[in-house]
Amino acid sequence: MARRNDVQISEHFRAFEAECPCCGLVVIRAEVVDALERLRADRGSGPLAATSWCRCERDNARIYEKKNHRRRLAGLPEIAPFVSPHVVGCVEGVIDGGGWAVDLPLVYTAADIQYFRHFGVHGLGIGPDFTHIDFKPRGLEQFRAWTYDFGKPTRLVVVDVDGSEHWA
Repeated sequence: MARRNDVQISEHFRAFEAECPCCGLVVIRAEVVDALERLRADRGSGPLAATSWCRCERDNARIYEKKNHRRRLAGLPEIAPFVSPHVVGCVEGVIDGGGWAVDLPLVYTAADIQYFRHFGVHGLGIGPDFTHIDFKPRGLEQFRAWTYDFGKPTRLVVVDVDGSEHWA
């Protein structure tokens, strides 16, 4: 049986890797595909599994409701739903089978940030077994870096183009 969206979009990626898990919507941005191919080649890491590339509006709303439910239980203010970068194909979750995604440091250096900026990345989140690569346009003046603890983003650092850092 043929898989939906089984179309080659680059040398190493197929369209189904970018589809929304609930409906199959695919939003592919050429600059994201190009950057992933260049990252893969530069790191020599072998296969990269795309895990969270695209979401439809309905799936995005479901995820924000889940986040807000946890926040309400914890007595925290809700997060206003917004158009996630996933909806417009600007985010990539990557698993690479234990290669560079796992080996990245949990403390960022200016060199790490410049490395990813070179590929058009505007945000980088490091988890225990995945990397969140964010192509969301933020302007050239800022780069956001964070880590994940138990699946939740923590320790968000904003790095300005002059290299100065501040906690967000």
